[in-house]
Amino acid sequence: MGIVRERNVCDEIHDFARAGVVCAGFRATKRRSRPPPRTPLQTDRGYDKAQARTDAINAPNRAEIAPATAAANAPTMVKDAAVSDANANAQAAYDYDMGNYVTMLRAHDATAASNEAQYAAKRRAYADAMRVWRQNVYDCSRGSITACRAPTPDPAAFY
Repeated sequence: MGIVRERNVCDEIHDFARAGVVCAGFRATKRRSRPPPRTPLQTDRGYDKAQARTDAINAPNRAEIAPATAAANAPTMVKDAAVSDANANAQAAYDYDMGNYVTMLRAHDATAASNEAQYAAKRRAYADAMRVWRQNVYDCSRGSITACRAPTPDPAAFY
C-alpha cells in the first residue's frame, strides 16, 4: 500500500485559474487570530449567578451557620477519632509484628551463615582427605607397601 495523503479543498478543484483564487481565499480564512483568553477576576469562583449551588459552595464561609455546621459534623468527628485510634492500634501491632519478623530473619540469617561456614569446613576436610588418598594411591602404584596398606582417610580427621 502506498502512502495516503490528506486531501484538502484545493485538491478537489481541477480548474487551475479558479483553484488559485479559491485556495488563496481558503488559506486566508484559516489563519484568523484568536482573541486572548479572559483573565478571571480574583474573586471569580467559576460561577456568576445566584443559585442553590452557589449558596452551598459559600455556606462554610458564613458565620451565622457555623454552629449548625459544627453540630451536624460532631458525630462524624467522633467516628473519625475512633477510626484514628483503631488505625494507631493497628499500626502499633503491625510495627510489633515487623520487629519480630526482622528479629527472626536475622536469627535465621545467622544460622544460615553458621551452616555455610560448617559446610565449607566439611568440603575442605573432604578435599584434604581425597588429596591424602590420591597420594597414597600414587605411592602404592610406585611400590610403597605402607601406602598400599594405609586405611582410607577419614574426612572427620581433617576438621
